[in-house]
Amino acid sequence: MSVMKEVQTNQAQKLKQLELNQRERMIVLMFRRLDEQSQSDIIRFLDALLPPQ
Repeated sequence: MSVMKEVQTNQAQKLKQLELNQRERMIVLMFRRLDEQSQSDIIRFLDALLPPQ
């Protein structure tokens, strides 16, 4: 792989990570705006979806 191709690949991966981080921040902000009962409901829903560790 050429150096230029490798740099382009690395840049694309960094952009994807940045996008994901922006989405994560948006989700956290939206979650914080919910009332306590709604937050509790979402947490219980996620607990039911995720396997026990």
